[in-house]
This record gives sequence, structure tokens and C-alpha cells, in this order.
Amino acid sequence: ALDCFPDANTVIGLEINSAYLTTLSERLETNPKRDRVVLREADIFQEDWHEVLASSVGRVLVLGNLPWVTSATLGALGSSNLPLKSNFLGHSGFDAISGKANFDISESMLLSMLDWFRGKSADIAILVKTAVARKVLSHAERRRDNVTHAHMVRIDAKAMFGASVDACLLVIRLDANSTALCYDYTVFESVHDRIGARVGHRSGLSIA
Repeated sequence: ALDCFPDANTVIGLEINSAYLTTLSERLETNPKRDRVVLREADIFQEDWHEVLASSVGRVLVLGNLPWVTSATLGALGSSNLPLKSNFLGHSGFDAISGKANFDISESMLLSMLDWFRGKSADIAILVKTAVARKVLSHAERRRDNVTHAHMVRIDAKAMFGASVDACLLVIRLDANSTALCYDYTVFESVHDRIGARVGHRSGLSIA
């Protein structure tokens, strides 16, 4: 982020794994822009994001590679990095307490991010499962979040991470002042693609 966005005023790095945080701190020791960086061990679900973002000036960019696991998997592992129990997807009756209530943690995290930026302008660029990216954009349309542009860039997760899953870089632009909201998005097969496939929701269906 420091290399790609040299004009950034502040770079805030939050990480729940202390070992990862130590590695990052060591890598930053010789970076001449180290004084712009704030690092903290933190839980995304416990952080007061409205307070963190209150002093921000200009556009905010959120970069990340969120956990590619479900809430049930983290629960089985005994992880504490889980959102507060809530029926945030709006399931009713039996669905709310059965398998449909299981969800990808990254889905909950991304929807939380959209909540942080209600009334603010920001960009989000996150590595996620493609299925999660589709769901989040569908939720954003249903919730009427201030999305003006979105696209997905497919990645080879097997080659990059050894993970047999369909994944992408999801990019969402939010604009607090725009009246031209748009929930259609473009899918690029790779970072080298210049022309992608346009996708949108019509009558409850995803149409390319």
C-alpha cells in the first residue's frame, strides 16, 4: 500500500494474529514511509470503526484478504474472531437456526465494511470467494448501499494460495454524494483483461 499509494496520508494496519503483526513490523523497520503507518492487534468485529474513520480526510481505501472459511468452521476451531450472533441475512423461521444460517465470515466482514461507509466515500478491494462477492453485491443492492461502481477480477487461487476455490479480487466504489447508484458489475477473467462481462440483477436473477 505504501508503494502503490505514495500520497496516502495514513496507512492503518489491523491484524488479529500477533505473529503476522510482528512480521509486518519487522518488514516496515527500514521503510522510509514507516512514520505514516499505524499498526494494531485488533479484532475487526470489536473495533469501533466509526471512531477510527471519524478523523479521515478524503477517500478511504480498504485493502484485505479476509478469511475464506465459514462461521461454522471457525466455531469448530474454537476461534473468537466471530461476529456477534445475529440473523444479519434476514432468514426467517427454521432457516434462521439451521444450515442456511451458516455463512462465510468474509461475507459478514464485507457487509460490515459497507455499514462503516454509510454517508462516506470510499473504495474497497478485497480478495474473497467469487460466490461471496456475488452475494455481497446482491445484498448491497437490496440494502441500497451507496455503490456507484463494482468489478471482480478472477484469480488463480490454486496457484497463488493452494486453495481449490473460485476466488476473485472484489472492488467496490462508494460515493456519498452520487445519485447515480449502480449495482451492475463487470467480471474480468484476469488482471490483464481489458474487456469484461457485464452482470446485473434483474427480476431476482443474475443476468450476464
